[in-house]
Amino acid sequence: MGEYGTVVVWLCSPTHRTNNHNRVIELPRDGLRNTEMYTTIVKLRSPPREYIGLINKGSDLLWVNCNQCDNCPQSNELGFKFNFFDTMSSSTTALIHCSYHICPFEVQGADVRCSPPIKHCRYTYEYQYNSTISGVYVTDKMHFDMILKQPSPSNVNSSATVFFGCCTNLDWGLIETPTTFDGIFGFDPGSLNVVSQLSAREILPSAFSH
Repeated sequence: MGEYGTVVVWLCSPTHRTNNHNRVIELPRDGLRNTEMYTTIVKLRSPPREYIGLINKGSDLLWVNCNQCDNCPQSNELGFKFNFFDTMSSSTTALIHCSYHICPFEVQGADVRCSPPIKHCRYTYEYQYNSTISGVYVTDKMHFDMILKQPSPSNVNSSATVFFGCCTNLDWGLIETPTTFDGIFGFDPGSLNVVSQLSAREILPSAFSH
């Protein structure tokens, strides 16, 4: 990693005049050496913790590895230990119940179901080459630096509650097992991707660039 110094930025069209179009969030973007893959850092939970997310424009789900994850590597060949999301140690985590209005929504490519008797909203998500992940849906705080463009540019530490997946089972199938990230940050258009979630609450415009 470390080949690229560009950033992922949520931007807006200058023709819009609503308050959320005066706001921009920047996330760091890094490149995986000798590949066409890029990662960013996502800050989740309370207190916040950093997770390395693979940027994926072919899916719309943000997910990170749960501490109960089966088949998830604990560290890479260089000894770098991965961060796992602990639903019990964050003061703001909530597991999505089957009765919650978000649960029936189909995230692109995901099979959503409930798991009695606990009744938590679960998902199974299939990528290419027979790679599959499954887990539970949760909500928690996402922390970010927001740039307010008017009346004068300024940086503000902010946060918002977002909906994402907590992976409990991981099978990369025919894909060589990635060893450089803690989850995947999906940017494909969809009502439940992070950009759409923040836009629906008028925190940000429904657009991004990188």
